[in-house]
Amino acid sequence: MEGMNFIWLAVSGAAGLAAGLGLCAIWVAARKRSSQTREKEAPEREPGGGEGHRPPSEASMMAQILSLAKSATAARGAVLLRKAQEGWAVVATDAATRARRGREFALKEGLLGLALESNKELAADPVQPGAIPFLEGASEPLAVLFVPVGLRGEARGMLVLFRHTGSPFEAKEQAAASKAAFYLAGLESLFVHAERLDGAQARQERVAAGLERMLRQADPVEIAGSALDALFDLLPARAGFAVIHATRAQYHALVTKGFAAPQGFDRLERATWAYWVLTKGGEPLYLDGAAGRETAMPLLCSGEEFPQDKRVALVMPLKGTAEAIGVIGAVGTSDCPFGEQDRAVAAFFASQTGALMELALLNRMNAEMALKDSLTGLFNRRHFDEQIRMELRRAQREGTFVSLVIADIDHFKQVNDLYGHPAGDSILREVASRLRSAVRDVDAVCRYGGEEFAVILPACPIEEAVRVAERVRQRVGSSPHAIDPSTKLEVTVSLGVSAFPKPVDNGLQLVRAADAALYTAKNSGRNRVCAG
Repeated sequence: MEGMNFIWLAVSGAAGLAAGLGLCAIWVAARKRSSQTREKEAPEREPGGGEGHRPPSEASMMAQILSLAKSATAARGAVLLRKAQEGWAVVATDAATRARRGREFALKEGLLGLALESNKELAADPVQPGAIPFLEGASEPLAVLFVPVGLRGEARGMLVLFRHTGSPFEAKEQAAASKAAFYLAGLESLFVHAERLDGAQARQERVAAGLERMLRQADPVEIAGSALDALFDLLPARAGFAVIHATRAQYHALVTKGFAAPQGFDRLERATWAYWVLTKGGEPLYLDGAAGRETAMPLLCSGEEFPQDKRVALVMPLKGTAEAIGVIGAVGTSDCPFGEQDRAVAAFFASQTGALMELALLNRMNAEMALKDSLTGLFNRRHFDEQIRMELRRAQREGTFVSLVIADIDHFKQVNDLYGHPAGDSILREVASRLRSAVRDVDAVCRYGGEEFAVILPACPIEEAVRVAERVRQRVGSSPHAIDPSTKLEVTVSLGVSAFPKPVDNGLQLVRAADAALYTAKNSGRNRVCAG
């Protein structure tokens, strides 16, 4: 492409401008080839650090078209202005012309304003230097041609050609300049389209990378963390959050990025946008400042650090097949809002995240079901055997305690014989519930077998374990158990306690010691705690 310069400069007159359309086609083909071969050609670059063959930049192509326009109109120089926020700004010149860049000139004043309003060529001779302030070194009157550059009837820029005064631009030259303006407008549209394609491809690659990271995860919280990382790649976010609120899976979690999780957060508050999207919105919600919606509400929770004004936020539901299982949100500032295309891609990504999250929750439910007792909801004997081995290894490694409590419902056979097995099942569920409420979250409560329960107490010495067992005994017997609306039974439990490495210094004997202590409690009158 570098070698094309002399071809362009060798072409003269209005016919040469027709080659501009060919340049656009050549540029598209070169850009495509460059994109396809960049990776393959990278190892073959010269030691000097050359980048290989690349398509020309927008600025270099504009400069070449301006050079052609200058040659076709016998002008001294050519400048391309583009409409900026409050005026005109220089974006390109031919190779020999010097113009003032980095500043804006009045949009609708003087001849530039007249050409903009009429939206057609305007030739003037003479033009005083003050009317063309964008030219460096202009100190004498010039003949100037102003040609609007635009698409679909809207002027977006201005092509300015100039030469010595006393030689005004004729109709034929104005026609050639109009062709140059047409090619400049098409070139700008082409590059805008190319940038959009590049942006779309980059967004797709970021989405694919985010999905790939999530596919490597099995835990819902880890998936949420990977989703937030990907969301930060897609949006200019300063903070983000993902709330998992899966009722069916009985799973709730909050994952944050860019800020600390609020203390004590366990559920979404009703008067928040996150709750609104989860329960009522169903679609992504974009908030721009406090006036983003008719009601001012916190995003995540009361007392949050996100400001109400100068804030943008995108809150999206995480949808499963049957229900919304959470929300994911990104927070930024109004100085750098989230673009429409970026928001659309983020919403697509959130939909994929919801599907992966639901799959992870289902897998987790299935795994838990394999380790849970279907009647009481407690862990089963299989989980007990795995957990006690793991806690014993940890206690040996870290030099800490692990205690075991085994509880047995007193006279449970009489309940089944007198009231039937449904009544017995009701008693088992109620005892399990009361037992669970009397211990810590870190303690593993299991249905050990029949009417027996076991509680594994990590980092708990024997003295503390006895106090826990006594609390369980009192909680179970604190009030009668209703087996039907008219029948209530007094239910008690006997409990045996032991601990490793003291008093039992052999992990294999821990279960036997606790079981022996339970039998001592039974033989001593029941409804009591014994340690062994």
